[in-house]
Amino acid sequence: MIIRRVRAIHLQSLCLALNLVWLAGAIGQTNPILKSAEESPAASEIDQLFKRANELYAKKDYDAALPLLKRILSRAENDLGPDDPQVADVLMMIGHFYRLKGDSTRSLPYLKRSLGIKEKVFGKDSSELTNILMNLSLTCQAEQLNTAAIEYNERCLAIQDKRTDRDDETANSLLNSLAALYRSQGNHRKALAALQRDQPIAERLFGKESVEVANCIHQTALIYEELGDYVKAQSLFELGLRIRQMHPAEDKQFAICLRDFATFLRDRGDLTNALAVSQRAAAIVEKLPEIDDATVAGILGGLAHLYQDLGNFASALGLSERCVVMLEKRQKPEDGSFALALGGWT
Repeated sequence: MIIRRVRAIHLQSLCLALNLVWLAGAIGQTNPILKSAEESPAASEIDQLFKRANELYAKKDYDAALPLLKRILSRAENDLGPDDPQVADVLMMIGHFYRLKGDSTRSLPYLKRSLGIKEKVFGKDSSELTNILMNLSLTCQAEQLNTAAIEYNERCLAIQDKRTDRDDETANSLLNSLAALYRSQGNHRKALAALQRDQPIAERLFGKESVEVANCIHQTALIYEELGDYVKAQSLFELGLRIRQMHPAEDKQFAICLRDFATFLRDRGDLTNALAVSQRAAAIVEKLPEIDDATVAGILGGLAHLYQDLGNFASALGLSERCVVMLEKRQKPEDGSFALALGGWT
């Protein structure tokens, strides 16, 4: 029994060593680490497995890390039992790694089993479920299971709302995610409610003139645009961009905000201002070598379409060809981003 307890304690301390904030928080709430406990040979083996998995995680070598985590899972199940909450933590870690490597289909069974264990041990309304529910939501979104993703996020938010020590950072993340999910399903009323609740939280966390608040305002503008309230949408687009321009960093998100506003202006027939905004977005995206292909194609393709609308076919074709050259360095020609980049020129 003592050896079993020592292994449990050591497994917890090793999990905490991993650079996964959500996992550290989850395990930290399970059992205290008893510094007086002596390591067993089995614990030392698990220690080495975790250290190696941690190194591979830092290198994003998830394929190599997963077999190690599965060996840890097997030992944890033998030593602690299949329904121990620390087994659930390792299951969550494996599911998380599968999601990071882009295999959400294989991630889901591990995450669902982890949730089942946590529900059995702590109850369905426990704050111990926060991390696993958030991971399940992200994984479902990757699988385009948006209805399930909403359910997991709503459960998580309900748990947060019952806490006396409410976590604003978690609430901010959940409301952001819910707003996007509601919007994807055309539920503008719920999306607006989520953003209206989220903005004061973001202001408390980051400041009223923060990038995070600007992003919230921008998402609200998109909803008003879809609702047909173009005056309200334009004022919010402009407010969000004014706040963003107070910050020196011109990142991917700023380029996307400019792209969205350029599209809005183009759809309203304001081609001159749309062109200026789109050109700025393109200038930013071309300076970001690590930006994803879909964003590159969407922004440069949008600018090419504006040139086409203005009758500048040479610039439109030249930009489309330049975009294709950029993408050829990153992916195979049959990838769908090429169609976006060409914008109908082929």
